[in-house]
Amino acid sequence: MRSILLRFLIIVLGTTPLFAQEPDEEPRKERGRLAWFIATSIPDDLENPVQVLNGKDLIPVTLSKRMASQPIKIPQDGIIRIVKPIPDPDDPAKTTYQILALAQIPETVGKALVILIPLAEPQAGRVFRAQVKNLAGFTGGDYLYMNLTKVNIAVQLGEEKI
Repeated sequence: MRSILLRFLIIVLGTTPLFAQEPDEEPRKERGRLAWFIATSIPDDLENPVQVLNGKDLIPVTLSKRMASQPIKIPQDGIIRIVKPIPDPDDPAKTTYQILALAQIPETVGKALVILIPLAEPQAGRVFRAQVKNLAGFTGGDYLYMNLTKVNIAVQLGEEKI
């Protein structure tokens, strides 16, 4: 009887730390209409991560030339603004926002890739031109090729010519 009780206590005390572990915290996955950002080039004087104005909230987004950012929920109006907070010249206690890029996402697009292309000369404070791609037709393993020149380029991938 003692050996059974001793074995039971060893098993219970040996497995108790397993039950006391905290669950792994995974980042919450965004739902609804989402947008990812990628830049073809990032100006040297641009602070990275940039700030995305979503309603009244500022969301930091790290831009990359090699991979898409974390998803950002698309606001109801479909307008995504990348901004730079600056003090208001009339009232230094208030903050205004200089718009660096503006993207209009159509209502029919549920998942969008916002491609940020630097402007040769900033226009009205804007540093990027935004191009929106609908990701509905993309599946795992698909590639996106973009021609940013004014010259038509022919590409052959395997048997298929593009």
